[in-house]
Amino acid sequence: MESERILFKALEKEDLPLRVEWLNNKIVRDTLFVQFPLSLKETEAWYERVVQDNSRRDLMLVEKETGKAIGFAGYVNIDWLNRKAEPFIAIGDTEAWGKRYGTEVVHYLLDYGFNELGFNRQYGFILDFNKGAVKMDLRAGFEEEGLLIDDVFVHGKFHNRIMVGVTRDKFNKRFDKK
Repeated sequence: MESERILFKALEKEDLPLRVEWLNNKIVRDTLFVQFPLSLKETEAWYERVVQDNSRRDLMLVEKETGKAIGFAGYVNIDWLNRKAEPFIAIGDTEAWGKRYGTEVVHYLLDYGFNELGFNRQYGFILDFNKGAVKMDLRAGFEEEGLLIDDVFVHGKFHNRIMVGVTRDKFNKRFDKK
């Protein structure tokens, strides 16, 4: 799998130290639903569970030009019966922020999910203070669908989450796909 500037590769056990490093970076962690620093040991235990989980796919993001891993992405809550999933992304390398890799990756995940995996709907949730993620998801093809008030307790207080989603027909029409 690849987009214009990114290679998507399966998450492997040898990728876990880098994932832990990124998730333990407070700047990165503050944009996500991660509350506590993670250890490599607990991340390895997590990996052993999720590698067998048919309701998710975890990928590493590699910059084509440099071969450098810059983040991770994939799908969670895959519902094969109802043909829907929740794509996710984290750009762990903060030097890669602001280069629109996130928009490219989310757009690719939406396109691939709809037109290769056969999903009918994809959706996601964004912490209300993460304005960059909101812009990224809307540019990539999501539409804002709602607001969940005081939905999660993150970083010491309750936050709203913005719900985004899109159907295959709306996405394909907007981007002149198939």
